[in-house]
Amino acid sequence: MRVVIVDPLLKNLSGHCYFYDKAAIAELQKRNIPFLLFGNTHADKDCLAIDNFFPCSTDIISSVFAAAGPIKKLFNVLRASRLFKQQLENCLFKNPDFYIKENDSIFIPTFYIFELIFLGWIFALRSKQFAQIYFRLNIILRFRYIRNSKILTALLGFFYKLACNVFLGRLKDKVVYLTDSELLKKEYEALLNREVLLCPIPLNPFVFKIGKESDASQKNIPNGRIVISYVGGARYNKGFDTFVDMAIRLNSDKELSEKIFFVLQLDIHPQRGKDRKIVCSAVEKIESFSERVDNIRIVRGTLPMQKYYRLLSESQIIVLPYRDEAYKSATANILVETILLGKVPVVSSNTWMAYELSKFGLKELVFEIGSTLNLAQTIKKIALGYSYYLEKIRWAQPCWKEFHSVCNLVDLLVPKSKALDALQ
Repeated sequence: MRVVIVDPLLKNLSGHCYFYDKAAIAELQKRNIPFLLFGNTHADKDCLAIDNFFPCSTDIISSVFAAAGPIKKLFNVLRASRLFKQQLENCLFKNPDFYIKENDSIFIPTFYIFELIFLGWIFALRSKQFAQIYFRLNIILRFRYIRNSKILTALLGFFYKLACNVFLGRLKDKVVYLTDSELLKKEYEALLNREVLLCPIPLNPFVFKIGKESDASQKNIPNGRIVISYVGGARYNKGFDTFVDMAIRLNSDKELSEKIFFVLQLDIHPQRGKDRKIVCSAVEKIESFSERVDNIRIVRGTLPMQKYYRLLSESQIIVLPYRDEAYKSATANILVETILLGKVPVVSSNTWMAYELSKFGLKELVFEIGSTLNLAQTIKKIALGYSYYLEKIRWAQPCWKEFHSVCNLVDLLVPKSKALDALQ
C-alpha cells in the first residue's frame, strides 16, 4: 500500500503547494507509509532532491496567466492541454518504473478544471483495465466554479460534471472527492449530486520550529510595536493595493504610527493588464513612501519556507484583504496558519475567511471588502486593543488545531485499517 501524490504545480520549495505536500509527506514518513511525489517537469534542483520526487507534467494554468487576451489564452490552453494529457499518460500509464497497484491511494491536491478534465479522460479510457484493481483516487475540489457571470458559472459547472460525473464516473466508488471548505462542499454536492468529504488544511510541523533571525539589510522592528503584515503575492485579487493605501493612511496618525510597524512582501505575480497596472502603481507608491518613514519594511521576491514562516511568526496582525469572487467560498491556507500560530487575522467580508471567523464570534476581525477606510479603522481598533483580540484568537485555537491536522488529512487518504496493514 502506498500514497501517490500528483501535483503539477510543485516546482520549487516555496508557496503553498510545497508546504502542503511537505506536511503530508512528513506524516506519511512518520507512519512508515511508502509514497511517491509526481511534480512539475520544470522543477528546480532543490525540488528534484526531495525524497521520491519524479518530474511528471507541466501545468495548464500557468499558460492561462502567461497570455494576454482571451484568444491567446484559449490558444495557450489548447496547446498546454495536449501536452499535459500526453505527459500525464506517460507518467501514470506508460512509465516502465511505475504502475498503479492494488490498494494504491492516489492524491490530487491541486488540479484546476483543465487538468481535472484530462485526468478524468485518461482514466475513463482505461476504466475496464482497472475494473478488477482496487485503488483510491482522492481529488480535492479546491476552486470555486460559481462566478458572477451566469454564463461562466454554467460553463464551469458543465466542465466539472463532465470531468467528475462522466469521465471519472466510470471508476465508480474508486473516486473520493474532498474539499477544505464547508461552502465549497455545499456547492459541489449540489452540482455533482454526490458526497464531498470535508478535509483539513494541514499545517506544516516545521512552522513551530522557526526561530527569529535578524537581517542587517532590513529595518529593525523597535520593541513593543505591533507588526502588521501582508504576506503572499502582490496581486490585485489579494488586495495588495488596499493594504498599501491602508498603511499610508494609518501613518498619517502620528500617535498610532509610533505604535505600529508594517511588513509587506513584494512579489508581483502574473495578472491581467488592468490589475497589473493597479498593483504596479501601488508598488511605486509604497516604495517611495517607505523611504520617508521608519516603520515600513519591504520583503522582496518569493520566499522559501523558512523565511515565509519566519515572517508570519514575527507578525502580530496578518492582513488578508482578498477581493476576488473566487474567495467567496474557496479557502486560503494562510488563515489557518495565522490562527494556529497565535496571530490576529484581519480579513475581507464576503469571503470563506469571514465565514470561518464568524463561526467563532470573530466578526470584529472582518472589514468591508475593498474599503481602505474601513480596513484602516479595523486595524487601528485591533492595534489599540491587541491583547483583547489576541485572547479571542487563543480561545478559538484548540478547535482549529484539532481539525486542521495533517493526521486528519492522511487518515482520509489512508483508511486506518489499511494504514495499520502497511505498518505490519
